[in-house]
Amino acid sequence: MQTQTFNASFHAVGVGEELAELQEALIKSEENRDATDEACRQHQQDIVAEAGDVCWYFSQMLAENGVDMGEIVDTKLAKKEADVAAATMSEVARPLKRSKAESASEAFRHVHMAFGSVLGKQKRLILGKHISREELVTVYREAFATLSSFIVRKIGVPMADVLKYNNRKLVDRLKRGVIIGDGDHR
Repeated sequence: MQTQTFNASFHAVGVGEELAELQEALIKSEENRDATDEACRQHQQDIVAEAGDVCWYFSQMLAENGVDMGEIVDTKLAKKEADVAAATMSEVARPLKRSKAESASEAFRHVHMAFGSVLGKQKRLILGKHISREELVTVYREAFATLSSFIVRKIGVPMADVLKYNNRKLVDRLKRGVIIGDGDHR
């Protein structure tokens, strides 16, 4: 496959930016471990929102490269993750307060590396190099599975809920005429 479109590049940069914002939300949450339950829920919502933004840019980049998001989502894994999230929801009620386990920001390195591979492939495409569709789909699938697994295990939210939340947010922004712009709370 080859692509040299501005849109694919724009969306790849968006993926990188949103990954940084997701990591920032994780760090803020960990720095405020002793926050009230309400503040913990707000931190979790911020993390979910940023993960949704990563997925939106990622899905747009995939579409620019001729790959449908449905091709990379493993429905069996999604069902299993929903079950894991439901089973562990009570122990993850204050998701980032656990201190003995690996912190979420430390565990995020796996997500970062997986998406680094995605962005490396995108860079090669921009340079006009050929990458097989199968190779792209494999790298995309691995990155999405890594992000999905991270969100379920460290935040306690199924990826399907992240995607639904992001869709509601975008529909609301569209209705209010603020779909284009900057800032999380527009």
